[in-house]
Amino acid sequence: MKDEEERLKMLAGDLQQSDAIKHNAEEGENLDVSVDTSRDAITGAETQRDNQNINTILRDLDKENSKKKIEILQAREAMKIKIAKAGDDEDDKKRLMDQLKTFEANLTD
Repeated sequence: MKDEEERLKMLAGDLQQSDAIKHNAEEGENLDVSVDTSRDAITGAETQRDNQNINTILRDLDKENSKKKIEILQAREAMKIKIAKAGDDEDDKKRLMDQLKTFEANLTD
């Protein structure tokens, strides 16, 4: 065991003086990595622009949906008023009720 330790010390001593290991610290090597961020900046700007376009489209769709809802409510109320005015005429009342059912069925489709 002592022989082995002495042999390792001798080998380690040889390694310390070896040319394979740089013992002198040279002036610091520049390990900084430069990254081209212009592509990232362009991609970020495009993403932001796309998000703004999507938000604009969604707002426009919400406005259109609101208008359609109002138009549907108005049409439904107009049909109900016609049904109420039909009075005793059962055929006319039945025809208007069928129109209302068809109208509402088309809405669900």
